Amino acid sequence: MIDKNPVFSVVDGKVCINGKVFEHTELRESKEYLQSIGAE
Repeated sequence: MIDKNPVFSVVDGKVCINGKVFEHTELRESKEYLQSIGAE
């Protein structure tokens, strides 16, 4: 089951979504990840 309510946090100055870390240069990838899990 995929949780459509992701948990955001900041780890070492990086965006962390559901435990997956994204660099500040990976905003497009983070958006694609959110779309892939059907985030609301």
